[in-house]
Amino acid sequence: MSESHESSLRKSFVVILAIWLLTLIPYSNHFWNAFQFDDHPAIISNPFVTSVSNIPSFFTDPSTNSGVANRPGFRPLLLTTFAIDYWIAGEFSPVVFHITSFGLFLALLSAMFLFFRKELSDDGAPGDKLAFCATALFAVHPIVADCVNYIVQRGEILAALGLLSGLILYRDSRTARSYQLYLIPPLLGALSKETAYVFPFLLFAYLCVTTDEAEVGARTIYSALRKSFPSFLLFFGFALFFVYLRIPEATKNEVLSGNAAPLHYLATQLFIIPDYIRTIFLPIDLSGDTDWEVVANLADPNIYIGLFLCLSLVLFATISLRDQRTRKLSFGIVWFFICLGPTSSISPLTEVRNNHRVFLPLIGLMPSMFYGVYLLLRSNPLYLRRLGLVLPFALTCYGYATFERNTVWRSAESFWRDVTNKSPRNGRGHMNYGLSFMSKGEYSRAILEFEEALKYTPNYPTLFVNLGVALTAIGEIERGRPHFLLAQKLAPHAESSYFFYGRWLAETGQLSEAAAQFERVLDINPRNQAVASMLLYVLLLQNKIGEAKLVAQSAQERFPTNELFSKMAKEPDLKHFLSLFPLRLKPAAYFINTSRDLYATKKFADCISLTQIGIKTFNDNSVLLNNASVCALELGRLAEAESLASRSVDLNPNFRLAQNNLASIRAQLKFPSGDNSR
Repeated sequence: MSESHESSLRKSFVVILAIWLLTLIPYSNHFWNAFQFDDHPAIISNPFVTSVSNIPSFFTDPSTNSGVANRPGFRPLLLTTFAIDYWIAGEFSPVVFHITSFGLFLALLSAMFLFFRKELSDDGAPGDKLAFCATALFAVHPIVADCVNYIVQRGEILAALGLLSGLILYRDSRTARSYQLYLIPPLLGALSKETAYVFPFLLFAYLCVTTDEAEVGARTIYSALRKSFPSFLLFFGFALFFVYLRIPEATKNEVLSGNAAPLHYLATQLFIIPDYIRTIFLPIDLSGDTDWEVVANLADPNIYIGLFLCLSLVLFATISLRDQRTRKLSFGIVWFFICLGPTSSISPLTEVRNNHRVFLPLIGLMPSMFYGVYLLLRSNPLYLRRLGLVLPFALTCYGYATFERNTVWRSAESFWRDVTNKSPRNGRGHMNYGLSFMSKGEYSRAILEFEEALKYTPNYPTLFVNLGVALTAIGEIERGRPHFLLAQKLAPHAESSYFFYGRWLAETGQLSEAAAQFERVLDINPRNQAVASMLLYVLLLQNKIGEAKLVAQSAQERFPTNELFSKMAKEPDLKHFLSLFPLRLKPAAYFINTSRDLYATKKFADCISLTQIGIKTFNDNSVLLNNASVCALELGRLAEAESLASRSVDLNPNFRLAQNNLASIRAQLKFPSGDNSR
């Protein structure tokens, strides 16, 4: 290795380290952010990511992609990283998951710098400086933060890392080109997210731009096609077999329908794409779930304004191809449109716009913009030096915006509050904001948000399920039933409506009907362990030992490592079942009754420990809070007892027993000596 090459490596390492440190500063507050949105079906509710022994099945069974029925996909490498994170943490710890995602993000930034430093060095251009500026600004850009914070979008980071690594291998390694080894990283990226399937098109564009010929003509295009043909052949076959043929038609229809005609969806994208570009320069009003809708009228002038802007960019890219000095500009623009193509063209997706869709397109566009500014100003070194003074200001502004954006992702409440403020016509946003209140037991506020959501999404099945749950929680039990039934009518293949209606039936003592609902859930999603346990429970409550044994045996076949099903398959018994039933799956009645038994036997500390689990599981149950407060009072922990009793009364103001206990506790706090005289 030559001395100059060693010096170049050391310099690159120092620059990459500087980029890492610059990135860590605005992201220092994001590691504790909660799982959000699709993180729940893909990670939290996905039983397959809880064991590394399931990793082989990720590569053969698309249904392992999600814990929810009818959402299979083929992202086995992404699932593998989730399983490893769970294995390291031993639980769904967002900190561990964020650390992994951030580490992969830093690796991507390294690849981005290494690729563009060489591509931007032609004709005397300071490639290292331009690549550093582009990579650093990309790293701290707030629109990128929406991808880094969104754990399930780790797939986008892995896909981008695969694409850049493949291009670097193709460019720098003759062996990789000769033996097609450069195809391995982008294939791994495609196993993380489908956006990596654009690699052949990016390679073709790269070969056209980097040609030594004076003009990009038919000969250049033919040569680029010939060289990139193996990638087209491999990726087309890979996509056909592993994605299109392996994923059920129902799932493809659900994801790609969006209830929009392809032409209307494309028309909508024509004025969304310019707004994506606007957010690159002016990243304000970023919403995690927008209320943009498919355009209803093709005569909308916004469509044609957007079309004009998009065609102008394409024309600029075409003109830039004519001169070798400006071809790098066209590559960035072509990269942008190629990477946006899968989500922003004629294939309608359920959501017409998402911030994280700009992540991959921006990787190519950002260096191109810096290169364009350099070409424009290089004849005047003074302006270039002044531009260098602007960069720290831009990094500071974008970095601060990213730091603030991270705070939005901190919790479900902060995230969906931000969504409803910035996208007030988003029914799903109002529903999820309501769920954040329901998780704290604030059912009245939750219902207000659900009713607001109804104005914008009157046929949203999940919304009716949540309304049924909330109405039941405030005691309006019979008002809950029609909402569950309507949800089932609107979405007959969605398991949530059957599960929650089954739970409602079980809580109201209608055990046979509840069992039928749980069985329907298992018909839709046989791998739902929680529902299998609930079905087993309601059968045992009815003393249907034979049926319970059959359910346990069937569940044992699907979940051979589950101790509960293994033991119950041999000898179903209600008492033994409750001793094995995982605490997080036990019904609320178990915690209530057991806590009363512990209080009766004066095991006050054990009673408090158990009720705390139940309170966390059932979102501050008022009865459990009251039971815990009585035990705390017996132990002389008056402040704790007062806090628990107060929360119980806040949740249920009509709970007379809790009111009496609270009054008694406050009297003792006021007169600790026991003398109530003044």
